Amino acid sequence: MFEIDEKKRIASEFLDAIGHGRIDEAMALLNDDVQYWIAGDLPMSGTHRKEAMHHLIGALRQMFDGPLVIRPTSMVGEANSVAVEAVGAGKTLGGKPYNNHFHFLFEFDQGNRILALREYMDTALARATFQP
Repeated sequence: MFEIDEKKRIASEFLDAIGHGRIDEAMALLNDDVQYWIAGDLPMSGTHRKEAMHHLIGALRQMFDGPLVIRPTSMVGEANSVAVEAVGAGKTLGGKPYNNHFHFLFEFDQGNRILALREYMDTALARATFQP
């Protein structure tokens, strides 16, 4: 049980760090071979490695006026995985609200670093909010 609680804590910490632009803190939680997959056909969709994740998190911070608060509403863990349902709330630089729903699936290595991350969201909302 303790292992799963630790993985849930790390998943929450990662989401908080990326939402608040603490890039180095987020990167420290990742395995060097991490694969981050984002659903949909947005410019950021697809599979990314650690270096690209650093860039994506930095770009995310430049899209918001303040933090993108990602609040987990449900977490389920088993073996080396944690599934997280979350709601996100933020305001774009243009003043538009961005309140999306997310599902993240975290997979961890033996040292409790994030080895794989899959992100699902309302891509239509993201497109309407961020694409001209």
